[in-house]
Amino acid sequence: MPELKPTTLYGNAEAHGYLDQSIDDPHQRAVVQCVLQHARLNAGDHVLEIGAGSGRYTQLLIELGLHVTASEPDDTLRSKLSALAGDRCTVTGDSAQTTSIQDGIVGVLGFHVLHHLDGPTINAFERTLALAKKRSTWRGAAFLEPNPLNPLYALQILASPSMRLREEYRLWAFRFHGRGQARLHVPSHVGLVPPAIGRRTRWKPARPFCVRGRWCPWSAYRIIADRPNVS
Repeated sequence: MPELKPTTLYGNAEAHGYLDQSIDDPHQRAVVQCVLQHARLNAGDHVLEIGAGSGRYTQLLIELGLHVTASEPDDTLRSKLSALAGDRCTVTGDSAQTTSIQDGIVGVLGFHVLHHLDGPTINAFERTLALAKKRSTWRGAAFLEPNPLNPLYALQILASPSMRLREEYRLWAFRFHGRGQARLHVPSHVGLVPPAIGRRTRWKPARPFCVRGRWCPWSAYRIIADRPNVS
């Protein structure tokens, strides 16, 4: 099974301490609920979370009642993920470039991971999703990504000692905007403030801003789905 290239991984995972912060505010939880709605996933469903990191979103998915298989190729982050999740989910080192999604999994989720993947890896993953969509039990896939049109993200990267532009630059590669039916699509934008800025300002609105469509320069996130016109 092919592995992710070194250029798609963090150069020093330990430096990214923000990955260890738990998601405990209503705003972020509501944003995650929007992602689940786009993937048509509910409590009790078996999902694959790719690029799970140290488990901050994995923990929330488990709390929401999902049965999670969490994939993280980085050894450092995967050890933290295993320690946090314990026996509440299955942890694997398989990358997003798998050639198939195991039987029983009805949907795929990812949080702040797609922009770390290079072109060949994204293309391979899209082909994997296209095969999974042929299953009668398939629900869908959705991913939460930073909004590249929001200038606050560039400021956040430049102002955060733990973040590196060379690790985040693919955020501005516009490859998600429709090149055929197999491409990932952007059905909506959510949130108003990037998480690091929200933590510093202590501004945590209870309900997320949400607007349909692929273009919105002021949202914090965009939701990317495996099919157009997700409802």
